Amino acid sequence: MNIKKVVDICRKSGVITLINGRGMQWLGDGSAYYPLENAPHFDEVSLCATFGITDKQKESILLKVEHELPEMFDFESTSSGERFAERNDISLVYRNTDLLVFSSEDGALYMKAKYLAPVMAEGLEIYLRKMESGLPYFVCKLGWIVQAVIAPIILEKKNAEFASALDLLHEQSVKRRGLI
Repeated sequence: MNIKKVVDICRKSGVITLINGRGMQWLGDGSAYYPLENAPHFDEVSLCATFGITDKQKESILLKVEHELPEMFDFESTSSGERFAERNDISLVYRNTDLLVFSSEDGALYMKAKYLAPVMAEGLEIYLRKMESGLPYFVCKLGWIVQAVIAPIILEKKNAEFASALDLLHEQSVKRRGLI
């Protein structure tokens, strides 16, 4: 895993969360979390010094150190009900955000592609798990070892424009092929 890429993702999102939970440190931005295996133990000062986060930059970043992993996600190596995430062959760019598309029993799920950048490696597998609320999320693993826990983009009313754009694209694609 590339910690520098994780820090860059957090820096750009404006949120850096360093978690000391269950005997391991995790780093994330609230939508994705990565274990800091084989890394020195960080605190706020050492994290900023190591990755060149200046006091001026810290003014525009919410940097927090927590002692509990978010309860909504299961950070364990295996989880009951976990299933392989089926990646669709289509990737999308929407409002300058690269999205990966996954098929699930609940319909299409979208992941920001940037969240895979720190963990891309041969053999990486992506699984779907569900929160207690029933909302799905992604867990990336190499073998049995969790490399990332990532929340998908959930299409709701605020993202109705995105869904409408996909519907229009589908309609135009079918029409172009003379199928309507």
